[in-house]
Amino acid sequence: MNKAVFLDRDGVLIRDDKSYYVYKLEEFELLPKVPQALKLLSGEYKLIVVTNQGGVAKGVYSLEQYQAFSNMMEKELGNYGIKLDAIYVCPHPENVCECRKPKPGMMLQAANEHDIDFNQSWLIGDKISDVMAGQAAGCKTILVKTGAGKKDESALKATPDYEANDLLQAAETILAERNLKLSVL
Repeated sequence: MNKAVFLDRDGVLIRDDKSYYVYKLEEFELLPKVPQALKLLSGEYKLIVVTNQGGVAKGVYSLEQYQAFSNMMEKELGNYGIKLDAIYVCPHPENVCECRKPKPGMMLQAANEHDIDFNQSWLIGDKISDVMAGQAAGCKTILVKTGAGKKDESALKATPDYEANDLLQAAETILAERNLKLSVL
């Protein structure tokens, strides 16, 4: 079975403080240290993005605009030699389907399609709904303080396994825990 790091998109990989919905190509910006973090993880973990995009169902932007934005993200990461293993999207508004986080539907689909062992996998997100999805799937979780994470802390409905200032610190936490486990063996 494979190990994976499930990644939220907005606020974890890309900056999301320019508008309520992040979909405009001219606003695309990777967060600092994202390429370094993903390079650290990519050799050992599948990199899978799981993202809620309710703005599609609300008519704020189209599925095509979402896809163009995702393509831009993949191209930019490719410039650093990073390839995502998959991207899963829930374009529905809240409480409509089983795939929208905090429900684990996207992660369950990914596990089925990529033979993923949740016990050896992680979810990194910037919202409590991300943490809840990771916990529901059986992953360890890290709440990053980029994006909504810096605001979401006060309303904890779930406690992440770890907190990190950014994706690089989250990646270092994952590798440190792995090394600790290896040293115990």
